[in-house]
Amino acid sequence: MFYEPAPSIGAPTGTSPHEGPLHDRSFIGNALKDIMRFLNTRIERDELSPATRNRHLVMLRALFNRAIKWGLLGTNPTAGIGRLRETGARTRFLDQDEIKVLLEAANDRFHPILITALHTGMRRGEILRLQWPDVDLKNRTITIQESKSGKKRMIPIDGTLCTTLLALPSRFQKGYVFPSPRKENAPYTDINHTFRRIADKANIENVRFHDLRHTFASHLVMNGVDIRTVQELLGHANVTMTMRYSHLSPVHRTRAVQILDTALRTDTKTDTVENQTQAGSANSLK
Repeated sequence: MFYEPAPSIGAPTGTSPHEGPLHDRSFIGNALKDIMRFLNTRIERDELSPATRNRHLVMLRALFNRAIKWGLLGTNPTAGIGRLRETGARTRFLDQDEIKVLLEAANDRFHPILITALHTGMRRGEILRLQWPDVDLKNRTITIQESKSGKKRMIPIDGTLCTTLLALPSRFQKGYVFPSPRKENAPYTDINHTFRRIADKANIENVRFHDLRHTFASHLVMNGVDIRTVQELLGHANVTMTMRYSHLSPVHRTRAVQILDTALRTDTKTDTVENQTQAGSANSLK
């Protein structure tokens, strides 16, 4: 983070496990400030959720505990940092009107990035790292070589996205699909700041770039696409993550009610006809 690496594993020869610069109280205090600044910066700049911030803290705490075990540190500077309260998974998605005004507010450079996010559900990092060798316009597929789950996945390219990608000047350079406008052979990076500015211009509140991924999944489900297919497109390691969208499916709800109706057999009209038929049969036997 901000510290020089130890020259060797274990406490230096002739040094007490509780002596040296890493055991100084001022070091521990400065380390605590640096760690808090690191976590807060990640939350604000990269829009980390409380859950992801907590995972960062767990990892840092484990690293410092290992340093204590090796005799390089006397106190864990993360001991005084509490975990954030983790709320339910966020599923904010844009409706069609919001999508329209957001695209209208975007400039020519950022508009294709928005189209890619909305039409593929790709994660921000996957979009920014995307290179032209992984885009097959002939067969209309995008290959994510390594997703968050560690697996490769294929994403179909629809007509709107195909037209958008064909118009990109970067297509003739065979590098990043969305290259940096300031640094050669580097990807576009200033995505969160630009997105917030565009969202403000479009008067869309409470929205993050990652919500475009939720938008992709939500509209698929609302249009009848099954959860398993959505899971594959999103690259979720298991279907549990994808199930957050299941309540949006009208087909799912209708099918559930129909199953209940069949099980209970409480159709009033059917019951009436059956009762009248039975009564007529009984009268004919008299």
